Amino acid sequence: MQRGHPDAASVFFQYVAFFAPIVQQSDATGCYFTISDIPYHNPNTSVMITILYCHPYEKSFNHSMLQAITDRLTDEGREYDVIDLYADHFDPVLSTTQLSMYSKGNTNDENVLRYQTALRQTHHLILMFPIWWGLMPAMLKGFIDKTFLKGIIYDTTPEGTLMPCLTIDRTTIITTSEEDTSIIAPFIEGYLTPLVLNTVGINGVRWFNCDHVKSGTDDRRRTFMAEVLKDIIN
Repeated sequence: MQRGHPDAASVFFQYVAFFAPIVQQSDATGCYFTISDIPYHNPNTSVMITILYCHPYEKSFNHSMLQAITDRLTDEGREYDVIDLYADHFDPVLSTTQLSMYSKGNTNDENVLRYQTALRQTHHLILMFPIWWGLMPAMLKGFIDKTFLKGIIYDTTPEGTLMPCLTIDRTTIITTSEEDTSIIAPFIEGYLTPLVLNTVGINGVRWFNCDHVKSGTDDRRRTFMAEVLKDIIN
């Protein structure tokens, strides 16, 4: 996990270094675009933001978006954490030992303990991941399986009804896909949001998908980036 610490001098030079040049290529396609002309404003807001990022490739469009978002949040003086599952070498496999501890809300995975603490302190959650084979990456599914433990992330009534333990009132989902957004919508809007996120208290979901991410134009990706940044900062 990486924590953002605003610093006036470093923020300025990071901003100049990142936004003036060309952003990294999009998902190894060799497509480039600039975002130096993206407008934004600076509200005075104190909200704990956690970015849950799941993509292994540092030259992907996803990573370019992560860099743009963290640079903008730092520039705005916002407090944030980044959970980078691949950088953390997170193990998504739920072992037999861990499964035996699951019903008691326990784990022996130190990453999971840190992730749970971050989620319980979060007011705005940003989920960033690609759509592979119509779904989230297995790494992110493993995060949910191992981190969403009873008594920590959710609980149940005596009758067995699920109850949320989190109080995240704003959630931004940012995905990329080659398929049309309409094809992905049933998974995000019909399954992930109501049956997983809302169930544990991750609410206020807004979803942004950059479809045709490899075959689309630079202009299209730049417009998408601007839309996402504007929504996150507002």
